Amino acid sequence: MRVTIITPTYNRADLLPETIEIVLGQDYQNIEYIVFDDGSKDDTSRVLQRYAGKVRWERHPNMGETLTVNKGFKLATGDVLCVVNSADPLLPGAVRSAVEALERNSDALAVYPDWAVIGPRGEFLRAVRATRDWLLEVKPDDLDATVITTYPGTPYFDEAIETSPGVWTYTYPKSGDRLHSLEVDYREVAEYYKGVPGEYTSYVYTDFLNAKELVKLRDWLEASVRDTLGIPYNSGAPAVRYEHSMGQGVIPTNILRTTGSAQPLPFK
Repeated sequence: MRVTIITPTYNRADLLPETIEIVLGQDYQNIEYIVFDDGSKDDTSRVLQRYAGKVRWERHPNMGETLTVNKGFKLATGDVLCVVNSADPLLPGAVRSAVEALERNSDALAVYPDWAVIGPRGEFLRAVRATRDWLLEVKPDDLDATVITTYPGTPYFDEAIETSPGVWTYTYPKSGDRLHSLEVDYREVAEYYKGVPGEYTSYVYTDFLNAKELVKLRDWLEASVRDTLGIPYNSGAPAVRYEHSMGQGVIPTNILRTTGSAQPLPFK
């Protein structure tokens, strides 16, 4: 199923690259992407020139978003049409999820995504992309992308206050950003610390990202880096319940044991 994505833009040279990169980075391959510069007076055309060969784009005199989108519909060759405005970047996996929803519901004429509120700096998408770009630059031998845990001893746990039943909130003093954590028994729930790629569970969320979105971004970051650098995934294994470094109860004998052959270290 071919998907045509149309992006109308006007004087959004500062935001447009992020939107384009997110579309180009989608894990669904059969995409036709058309961007229309609706007579912008800033550096939009210069930005689009950087994507020559990757994005089909045109510039025309300003005629407004509606006429620009209609122009895109006439030029589109896809089976599915999608409009992504230049200030509304997609989440990773959005196109694939939309196509799968249409395939599951053959009578559906359209699918509509949920929205995530982007903060004043668009921080969450930019932070994830910056992390991925840094990893691609330093080229590590391996990596571990994990969802943050709010176990005792961290400010996210020790300084959090209960803001609603079963929800604890930590507020970062310098920015006011908030991290919300579901109350769990950290001594028992191994998934609170560990996870197999594709099966992560997040017990935290923010004002801008729900738990599922956070996991989706984590999975995208790791997959993107591993695929680009050719780093294989580590073989998954069930999490071990007793991990004393995280405070999970008394150390059992199968983790710490002594043998008769052990010799004292030669400390002086």
